[in-house]
Amino acid sequence: MKYRVTIYCPDQHLLYEGRTPDEQGVGGGVTARIRLAQALVRLGHEVSVIANVPRCHVYAGVRFQPLAETGGIDTDILVLNTTGGRLDLSPVLGLQVKNRWREVWIGGVSPVGGLEEVNYDLLIVPSNFIHGVVRDQWRVPAHRIFVAYNGFQNYKKRFRLRPNPRRNLYRLVYTGHPSKGLETARAILRLTRMEDPRFELHIFGGNRLWGGVEQEVEQEAGVFYRGLVGQRRLAEELKQSSVLLSLQSIPEAFGISVVEAMAAGNLVIASPVGALGEIIRDGHDGFLVAGDHGQEDTQKRVAALILDLLRCPERAGKIRRSAMRAPMDWDTIARAWEGRWRWALEGGAEPGRAPNVDDRCICPECGGAQLRLEDGGHCTRCGKFERELKGS
Repeated sequence: MKYRVTIYCPDQHLLYEGRTPDEQGVGGGVTARIRLAQALVRLGHEVSVIANVPRCHVYAGVRFQPLAETGGIDTDILVLNTTGGRLDLSPVLGLQVKNRWREVWIGGVSPVGGLEEVNYDLLIVPSNFIHGVVRDQWRVPAHRIFVAYNGFQNYKKRFRLRPNPRRNLYRLVYTGHPSKGLETARAILRLTRMEDPRFELHIFGGNRLWGGVEQEVEQEAGVFYRGLVGQRRLAEELKQSSVLLSLQSIPEAFGISVVEAMAAGNLVIASPVGALGEIIRDGHDGFLVAGDHGQEDTQKRVAALILDLLRCPERAGKIRRSAMRAPMDWDTIARAWEGRWRWALEGGAEPGRAPNVDDRCICPECGGAQLRLEDGGHCTRCGKFERELKGS
């Protein structure tokens, strides 16, 4: 069963097109919106995105339509999405809307305006961490919450499993908005350069990620500021890098930059905040370093870890390979979205297809039956997500 899918996003803090992630780069909210739409098209669905785009256009099979040119929506699946700006879904209430199934897809911890008024069937969140926030702080019933991870864009299928002889083992990388921990990354670079001046820090992102104005970065030895770049180029840059530094205090709702770095074979060193603690398995496919990232003691521990990994190539290589296998690409994520809709609207999976509710697949959180989808198990009682399915 193929669906007509419409993703509606009233956010107006950023103006973008379908090609923006590939050619210019943009924040995680817009990236996820566009990548999911493109992956659903590859599955054969008819997908439209109504958002803050300057003109009607089609890119990678997805139809993009400006908010101002939309008077109504007629679709099978309506996904209401907000990840920035006012975080207010109420503009959709002014449209004539017809749909079979309606979901709200959010990307962070801040409450969303108009949430109850839009009368949704499910609230889609990017991690178990955000699941807990909307359940405990927003008072959304657990059975109305569904966890759907974000993916990474696999520009070349299977590239994750190929060794990269050109990787620079002294190349550290920081990707994201400066407020998330750029100064900490620079401090760690200085500590590693005291031991070996070959260490470098390459900085990608900047204020423009969130619609801000570009600012100059203070120059110092070993620092290379790349700014906001297209994600195709960023994927290639990550394949040449060795360590991603993601030390921060801001609770991460998911962390697309983290899974992109893992898929490219980087050793991710992160703070155990927000969803990072569930995405990274400490010592297996990355590292979680507790403590205030702004304190010298924490920074020294991170620098020591980087130097130890450089001296132990076998250990580093094992963790790097595990990291490359861990993330799910957007095609996998889209198949899970499709399976959820089929379960909700068609009474279960098509013959021979995987998604179904299996009483033998038990949620470790509440003991409820899990919905088996392409990405893992989703509890039908409490809404929690498990990558590894339990039970026979």
